[in-house]
Amino acid sequence: MEIRLTELIIVILYFAAMIGIGVWANRSTRTQSGFWVSSRDVGSWMVGLCFFSAGASGSLMISNPGFALKAGLAGIITMISAITVSYMLAVTLVASQLRKMGKYTVVDLLEERYGSKVLTGLSSIVVVVAFLFYIAVQIKAGGMIGAFLFNISFGKAAAAMTVVFVLYVAIGGMKSVTLTEAIQAVLMLMVMAFLALTIMIKEGGFGELYSKTIENVPFYGGLNPDFPYLALVGLFITWFTMGIVSPHFVMRTLSAKNGTVARKGILIGAVLTGFFASLYILAVSLAEGAFFIGMADTDQAWVSVINRYFSPFLVGLTLAGVMAAVMSTTAAQLLACSASIVNDLYNKLINTQASEKALVGLGRFFVVVVAVVAFGVAMSETKIMTLIVTTATGFLASSFFFPIVLGIWWKRMNTLAAVWSGIIGFAVYGLVYAFKLFPTGETIIALPISGIVAIAVCLLTPPPPPEIVGMQASWHEGDSV
Repeated sequence: MEIRLTELIIVILYFAAMIGIGVWANRSTRTQSGFWVSSRDVGSWMVGLCFFSAGASGSLMISNPGFALKAGLAGIITMISAITVSYMLAVTLVASQLRKMGKYTVVDLLEERYGSKVLTGLSSIVVVVAFLFYIAVQIKAGGMIGAFLFNISFGKAAAAMTVVFVLYVAIGGMKSVTLTEAIQAVLMLMVMAFLALTIMIKEGGFGELYSKTIENVPFYGGLNPDFPYLALVGLFITWFTMGIVSPHFVMRTLSAKNGTVARKGILIGAVLTGFFASLYILAVSLAEGAFFIGMADTDQAWVSVINRYFSPFLVGLTLAGVMAAVMSTTAAQLLACSASIVNDLYNKLINTQASEKALVGLGRFFVVVVAVVAFGVAMSETKIMTLIVTTATGFLASSFFFPIVLGIWWKRMNTLAAVWSGIIGFAVYGLVYAFKLFPTGETIIALPISGIVAIAVCLLTPPPPPEIVGMQASWHEGDSV
């Protein structure tokens, strides 16, 4: 197979434009505020497009249609509805309060509320471990596209894509991520809508395509008999926490101008994600089920779908759209992981006197380090991308959900409760996952135990000091300026 020149030119031009924006944005990333949270000047539509762009990641664009064929529509409906609900929860429970804290990361927030170095260190480690898997998924998606375009091995393509990701993020920080994500979100919305409509029109409508898919995948309209109902519940519980516990979503909330803008932006992201992701996944999974069900790796089937329905020029635009999803999510995740290492571990626990210039420089350096390690994970991890992301989200939810939510809304929540809730939640999730006691349903066990531990320890130990109670109360007084 020869190199696909038309598609390749379009994607290369896209890459060049994104890196160019990163170079332009570099002048605004000399401070931590500029590098981590885009100087906190992002409007509601930009926040909404960024939330959509992060949610419509490589795993959604490439892997979720295949996951629908593995689990049935019930599985993918559960996931998309949970993501949409997670955004609504973020709007209701944490958006305004998080923005008022004026911090950079999830760990920053936990330290502000609880003041525990132990919790700071453990939380940073959890974030880094989880994000190595998140980023590995995006590198895998980029490698698949590169292998298709360049006609080279997956490993070489993934390495090349990793270099592009690193340049894009290390140069421009969150400022370039925010600017380019708006462009990427529009491109992804166009790709999702146009591909879905093209499939339906060319195949004679939903009914005809659905009939062909059901012949090949009898359980498609419901749930795979091999996929337990409790696992479906676990999938929902895991994903409905995402908008609150995932550090790259929290950083987007923190970049908003104020609490009201943050809430409006997240709501826009929820509407865009719920509608367009559902339309896209339904159409692409039907096409995969009808014509490409025999492929061993369902993550690869989307390539065959776009080749069936699009000309080389449109294939190039589609690949650019998928790369938009991959780049936007990877960029935010690299920043979140780098921030956790530099801002949360190094600056808080090792060198509290580090200068702004040194911290930003280290931030760029660890973007590279994290990308290299994640590349190694991507080369060794063979699971469906959607399930890898679910695992990482489950670890974060079991560790952070109750310390964050109860810390914002319950004055009685104290440091010991947060520490033990996080430790026990993480440990239980890890044990259940490691011994495969409840595949994809780990959070059914780990998350409630984390909550029970938080409440029990709170009630058995002294309340937090008055200054902490007063600070927590201030987060609920109007919107930040």
